[in-house]
Amino acid sequence: MIVISKKVTNRKQVQLHQMRKQNMRSLIKRRIKTTLVFGIITTLLLVFSACNKSSDKTSDQILLEQSDGNDDSKNMNSSIDENKTIDDKLYVGEYNYCFGGVGPDIKTEYYYSDSYFKNSGKENNEHLRTMSMNLALAATPTSSGKKDRNIIDLMTQIGFQDVICEDMENETTKDTIGSAISHKNLNGTEVVAVAIRGDGYQAEWASNMMIGNSGDEEGFSDASQKIINRIRDYQEKYHLKEIKIWISGYSRAGGVANLTGKYIIEHLSEFDINNDDDVYVYTFEAPNSSGDDVIYDSIHNVINVNDFIPYIPFEKWGLYCNGQKEYIGDDIQITKKSTSLFNGRNQNKQKKEDSSKNDTEESKSNGTESISMTEFLSETADWLADTIDREDGAESMSFVSKLIELAFTKTPDELKETIEYFKLVGQSIVKDTSKAEWTKLILTFTLSGSGIRVDVTREIADLITSHMDLVKEEHGISFSEEEYEVLKESVLPLLNLLQPIISSDAPEFTHLLTIADNSFTILCAHFTTVNLALLQEEDSYYTDEVEAISVGEME
Repeated sequence: MIVISKKVTNRKQVQLHQMRKQNMRSLIKRRIKTTLVFGIITTLLLVFSACNKSSDKTSDQILLEQSDGNDDSKNMNSSIDENKTIDDKLYVGEYNYCFGGVGPDIKTEYYYSDSYFKNSGKENNEHLRTMSMNLALAATPTSSGKKDRNIIDLMTQIGFQDVICEDMENETTKDTIGSAISHKNLNGTEVVAVAIRGDGYQAEWASNMMIGNSGDEEGFSDASQKIINRIRDYQEKYHLKEIKIWISGYSRAGGVANLTGKYIIEHLSEFDINNDDDVYVYTFEAPNSSGDDVIYDSIHNVINVNDFIPYIPFEKWGLYCNGQKEYIGDDIQITKKSTSLFNGRNQNKQKKEDSSKNDTEESKSNGTESISMTEFLSETADWLADTIDREDGAESMSFVSKLIELAFTKTPDELKETIEYFKLVGQSIVKDTSKAEWTKLILTFTLSGSGIRVDVTREIADLITSHMDLVKEEHGISFSEEEYEVLKESVLPLLNLLQPIISSDAPEFTHLLTIADNSFTILCAHFTTVNLALLQEEDSYYTDEVEAISVGEME
């Protein structure tokens, strides 16, 4: 059956996606709440959050013959002739994915063709890019039933077989990484597909904070090594030779996919891959994960220009992504708090003059200025990297990792009790510490020279932990002694992390106020549904009249 329709995804639709996300605020708060139990690092964890929601799309089914692509795989033994017979037909279908691993499945449209793998993986292919995003989203676990059913269903629909999923059904920890691997024979050429779970991974959040003092980001590197081993095992199990490989991951999984793709490109013979033209790696909103700044064109790092996640961990810490950057979305203007709001604060760096100089100067005098989101995010990343070096940041974030891992071992009721416990600790401190003494500590913490602040940071940490002991003795806490020691030991490192950010001599302190004012906008830029809509907007299969065959008719 053949029908013709026109697909349109425009900017208004993207804006509608963003508006509809506001209905998810309560859900976002629940997901973030477990990682914010200990309160001090709220801002850092907020910008590291990965939230998403989707919109339903209807589509008609249609029939099309795609034009032949050019085969750039010069060193293939026989794949040039084989690729000429690869199915050029375009198929349309629907798959489900689950928002953050909670709530009902969401049905979404996709377009797939075997011809995506005709040309070099180095080429920019808007259609394969969108399909790769669909593959990444399908790897999100479902909230009920078999958690890996959506990725198995999508891979099977497009003709990939022998799907093996790992760490999808298991309880998540900082050491797990969910993935699905399958393969498809394209007239003698095997394509291996690897989808890495990048949302709904719960306790794996702890791994995101394992930065390490040098080299690759430790948590992502450990996860990537697991994926690499799984690919090797899969090839051996199914005796796959001279393969092409397709890897996709979103957010955390994007960082893992980046490192995995880099390793494979640097060790092609280990995987019996002829050359890097046969590697197709797509990462979406990936954090920096590699200690090497080398660029490989077969890795495509897709970035929403308004998303903060691709800026962290910081390049000034020696961490990078290794692919060609492909930007989506339009840079938006935001209102930035100016340092003129605070006497004694250092002034912001001089901004380039433009035709609106008078308006800019007037806004600055009122304590605000207009700035593009990309400029603001870049400034913020540089400020944080200059304020906290990698070694200190890694030490503090290792304690954050322990707290997150601990939080995910607790039931909702236990987490609720923990929040009440810390409320009592705060009340105890206020009750037993005079206003003058507490004011002096806070002012010294934020206003004094660095040497004095080190001493007062220890004093504040001792004050907090002593009251933690008092409240524990009086009211109890649902933690083992070992877990309780983790809580206490984390207080000083977290204060050490917080102090330089809020100190009076931090030249861009007002970035925190700007982040607070624009927190939901920044979060929206990382929503999977917003980014999927942007990808569809730049994909002619979704914006123009196209003809495709129902995937159910694939031979």
